[in-house]
Amino acid sequence: MLLIDKLTEVIDDRATGIKQLSHNEWFFQGHFGDDPEMPISLLLESMGQTGAAAILSRPENHGKLLFLASLDQVSVERAPTPAQTLRYECQLLRFRGQAGKTQVSCYIGEERVAFAEYTFVLSDGPENGAPVR
Repeated sequence: MLLIDKLTEVIDDRATGIKQLSHNEWFFQGHFGDDPEMPISLLLESMGQTGAAAILSRPENHGKLLFLASLDQVSVERAPTPAQTLRYECQLLRFRGQAGKTQVSCYIGEERVAFAEYTFVLSDGPENGAPVR
């Protein structure tokens, strides 16, 4: 379930992603009837996907798997609604060995509507010798 439309920038330890919300998104169907909102769990997932895409786009991480270890400092000011464009700004805080931490902010226009820190662990994928279960 991919929840970002595109990465617009991946430079060193930063990445920016975009999600254009339409009225036809599956998660708006039945989520608060006449006042549709993006579920906060999916907002946090889409933010994390931006960070994951940035980390996995590094040549040394191609073919690896990324696992979420923890989610910290979560702050959500408001839930996005249809016809809004979400901009995710990710900053890699640290990356040592196979573990790291990113912080991701979500903006609608210039307003920051959500923030979270994601701790992750990388693992070899099946093409790099990891067992398939």
